[in-house]
Amino acid sequence: MNERASTHFSTIKEGDYVVVQKVGGEHIRVMRLASKQKVLIEKLKFDAESVFGHPYGLFEVSSGKAMPVCASRIDREEGVSKLVEGSKSFSTRTEYSKNKYIRRKTKKHSDRVLILKPTIRLLACSYYIKDCIRVSNLRVDQLGMILQLAGVHHGKNVLVFDQVLGVVSAAVIDRLGGDGSCIHLHRGIIAQSIPCVHCMDFSEKVFLNGFFFSVVDYIVRRVGAYSVALNLSNFPLTLITTLCVDPVSVLETVFQKLRPCGRLLPLHHPRPTKMKYSNFCQLLSGIKVIPTGLP
Repeated sequence: MNERASTHFSTIKEGDYVVVQKVGGEHIRVMRLASKQKVLIEKLKFDAESVFGHPYGLFEVSSGKAMPVCASRIDREEGVSKLVEGSKSFSTRTEYSKNKYIRRKTKKHSDRVLILKPTIRLLACSYYIKDCIRVSNLRVDQLGMILQLAGVHHGKNVLVFDQVLGVVSAAVIDRLGGDGSCIHLHRGIIAQSIPCVHCMDFSEKVFLNGFFFSVVDYIVRRVGAYSVALNLSNFPLTLITTLCVDPVSVLETVFQKLRPCGRLLPLHHPRPTKMKYSNFCQLLSGIKVIPTGLP
């Protein structure tokens, strides 16, 4: 079982990554809480310190403070009835118009926010809404489909090249649950732009199954920790999600490590030229290539 399940009743602390969403709102904000910080979500502002020590869940904002809402205080019907009473033309509206009016007014006057522990689904939705291009237009349902087609599960060895804010790498590490390995290849000296991996705040046991290597180091170095990870050669699964790098160039780098009967799932936006991609795929004899291109 994934160890993150045991943190369901954990409390919010300074330095924690959280997901904040206004009740009835459209935006999902991912942030790291700090003391003396003001949290702003759709014109609703409160002090971050006011939520420290409280469990994750529903909060009510009043006078710049956020306080937990008990189940006995949640009375949606009362709030809706007051909104209806304030409209003289409500009774003359159509059923569709009534529902639209209630949703609009509820969103405008809502003073409640959800403060939740980050999950793969919430992170994928948040970054897709905020800037879908940064995640290569990867929706949460597409991410689930990729993991399903790839057969990522406990104990798997997975090679990942991720340029979509680390959402694929985080999803793989989360599914491995502390057993197996996720080799994350990246450009440059250190892995950059992987906020989803940091936001998940994995336990040490789970996170130690993720290895982050530069593409250059992958090619020229075979010592120390690199040799330990790379001894898990002939990876049965390779996931490639790119924005500005042609996946074919990544394939040329990792070709020697692909298992002949393994799986390869490339996702690229924009798509590479069909000629170059098809020519290289002819070399992948016995490797099952599962296209996950965007619609």
